[in-house]
Amino acid sequence: MGSGAATAREPEEESVGNASSAALLLNGAYLEGLNEDQRAALEQLRALLEEDGWKKGNRRKGANVHFKYSGEAWGSHAADQFLMPRFAHGRCFLALLLALALKSWTFAPSRGWQPCRATGDLEYFEVYSKDQFLQLLQERPAQQRSVGEQEKIERMVSFLEAENPTARAAESMSLLGRWELAFCGVNRGLKVQPALDALKEASLPETAEVQSVLLEIFQDYSMKTQVVMSSGGSPSTIERTSPLKKPPPRGEVLKEEEGFKRYVKVTYLDNDLMILRGRGASEVYRKTS
Repeated sequence: MGSGAATAREPEEESVGNASSAALLLNGAYLEGLNEDQRAALEQLRALLEEDGWKKGNRRKGANVHFKYSGEAWGSHAADQFLMPRFAHGRCFLALLLALALKSWTFAPSRGWQPCRATGDLEYFEVYSKDQFLQLLQERPAQQRSVGEQEKIERMVSFLEAENPTARAAESMSLLGRWELAFCGVNRGLKVQPALDALKEASLPETAEVQSVLLEIFQDYSMKTQVVMSSGGSPSTIERTSPLKKPPPRGEVLKEEEGFKRYVKVTYLDNDLMILRGRGASEVYRKTS
């Protein structure tokens, strides 16, 4: 790796006014026909829209996209994504809104809804929580994720890096243990720099499959990197162990003195997740033991 670690990519620009305007649309909404749980979910939705932290994304399927990070997962009746009209009159859009937000068409009132029109674009809101992020990482292997799923993970990485709960993460005891690479950028599979170096050492082409990348950080402040790869035959494994520089630079950099000689910044660390960043995209690791 290079002589310095890149800084984390900043999330997209703030979505000024769109979420709060959507929340206003829910104030005083006509709720006849909804049960207590559905009303509670709608109130949770309104409160979430009133929070700060919404970011503006690209348009998707004719809608303006906004997303945010929430430290807590939503309740059982609320979804993680929903659509709202920017400007509307009448009550017909409430049925559509609730159906999308609560993932059900069954409770929309059957009376009192008259045809009406909306002006402006549809606004699409998407919410991220750490629990949802972990679930997305576990749903399928990195090589099988759609581009949309990879982009969603990449956006979530930016939020997590901005909310790193561990100061001087490279000195934390939470580093100790075994970590499995789950993501390292869109359309990259598991091809972090150590994997590319391992492919070259094994005389395999860069198009060969990297099946897994594991890091193990020990009490003596050394790190073992294991890369498992294959190219149509039996898997092959390359392992390298290296002491890490002590004390870690700025308390946030893991610098291998031998092995793959990596220099990476710990941009996020807790008991479940570790995110590292060097020259390329952020690398997301899940703790396995």
